[in-house]
Amino acid sequence: MPAFPNFLVVGAMKAGTYSLHHYLHSHPQIEMSQKRKEVNFFVEELSWHRGTDWYRDFWIGNTPMRGESSTRYSMRDRYPGVPARIRSLLPEVRLVYAVRDPIARLMSQYVHDYDDNQEHRRFEDLLLAPDRQLTLSIGCYHYQLQRYLECFPASAIRVVCFEDLIADADRTLKPVLEFLGVDPEFGHSDWGAVHNDSGDKCRETPAGRVVRKLIGRRRLRRTPLLRKTLTRPIPTPVFDAQRHADIVGMYRADAERLETFTGRSFRHWTSLWPQPGTG
Repeated sequence: MPAFPNFLVVGAMKAGTYSLHHYLHSHPQIEMSQKRKEVNFFVEELSWHRGTDWYRDFWIGNTPMRGESSTRYSMRDRYPGVPARIRSLLPEVRLVYAVRDPIARLMSQYVHDYDDNQEHRRFEDLLLAPDRQLTLSIGCYHYQLQRYLECFPASAIRVVCFEDLIADADRTLKPVLEFLGVDPEFGHSDWGAVHNDSGDKCRETPAGRVVRKLIGRRRLRRTPLLRKTLTRPIPTPVFDAQRHADIVGMYRADAERLETFTGRSFRHWTSLWPQPGTG
């Protein structure tokens, strides 16, 4: 019977988890979940009821390290109880948590959700909505980690920065591989490629939504003529830092706590700490 995973990439959404999943899977000592990236087993509302035999089936189990990547594992306001469920089944698991400039992450998530027909409001309306905390809190990384620290020691958690991964994947992945106990000198030509880029997102026209129901999303998006005539680009969301100083302040305070936890600086997140010429 295949073994359970012994590490998890727990988020955050739109912080490079898709790329990280593929990079790690290329390592000969690591097997990432087969069939799908986001298994979401520990989310009660989605897959917990399927049982452990269903969960095991995502791995062949012939490598020292086995992992999965589910961004819903770090959405505590929307999906509570995930860390406790992980501990109940995988008490010795190692956790990798990807983070990103929270304002950039927020805008990328908006484009992702709009493309996926999960969001229909203007970006500005989302920022002012009563339920905005469900989305905003995903970028409060230390806030998300608090629930994990109630269940696991700090030594079981490794934080990876999206901007570092994009700038130098080999250098960024080396300490992650050391954390996982596999060969840290391994490298791959695919490392550095961006997966699941929000820049290619689009939205169907009313006619496109009808066609999508008939032929499916994948075929519509991958047929050049249909994509050109039945979809439209999603406008890049604009964040007004002065208008939403409360959001910037919330993220800045959380990032400072993350700095204390990790022992590293995140002052390169220019949406929170503008540099000369960027603010």
